[in-house]
Amino acid sequence: MEKTKANSPKYKIPIRTAPQEIIMTGDDFRAAIEKIGVSQEGFGRLIGVRGRTVRSWIAEEFPVPKVVALFARLMLKTKTNPEDLL
Repeated sequence: MEKTKANSPKYKIPIRTAPQEIIMTGDDFRAAIEKIGVSQEGFGRLIGVRGRTVRSWIAEEFPVPKVVALFARLMLKTKTNPEDLL
């Protein structure tokens, strides 16, 4: 049986991820969410992810994405009320 291009090893593309710069630890992220005044689930809904995802960032199972950290910091700095964003 002959291999096709679709299942040939030379056509497989490895998934590469760039190393992420950690700009906010899980503890810092938890503190930011508390200061913003929403629950972890609520922050997840605000940015369009599941609560489990937010918890995984807080537990440092995965790094807090840079854009999420910057958004949280922006909300704190501008004293943005989460309800104003919905």
